[in-house]
Amino acid sequence: MSVQTSVTAAPVAGAPGELYDTSDNNEIISLRAISDTPFGAYVSETAEGDGDLPDAEGEVTSATRRGIALKDPNKASGDGYKAGDMMSVLFRGRAWCLNEEALAFGDTVYVRHVATAPEQLGAFRTDVDGTDAAALPGASVFRAGGVNAAALELNP
Repeated sequence: MSVQTSVTAAPVAGAPGELYDTSDNNEIISLRAISDTPFGAYVSETAEGDGDLPDAEGEVTSATRRGIALKDPNKASGDGYKAGDMMSVLFRGRAWCLNEEALAFGDTVYVRHVATAPEQLGAFRTDVDGTDAAALPGASVFRAGGVNAAALELNP
């Protein structure tokens, strides 16, 4: 039996993919991952009903069902879903996101759809980065923080 010997005075803000709260407004859907998908990344539903990281602007701006890949503590990697896994995707509500740079309250939220190493498809940011990211309709920064420490509210 182990005994807790310390307490964190200021817990770290939520990790990418964790729900921000358990609001009645949360809507979560299940989609099969087309490719490896990190927790907290943007996911859009394909015509076949699967979930995929965006690789075109239209998959950010006009996808009918889209959201944030939620964290699953049962995944061995601890980093995300593997291709073929069923994943939980927050369609409406608040969750911590995978962001490339600090997001602040009031920022327009953009999603990366073109990536070169070390960039990540589906990561959130504050600008278009040339033409590599697109504004996400219905998304707003709910709680600001540093890199990988911002909660988004999705209201499609």
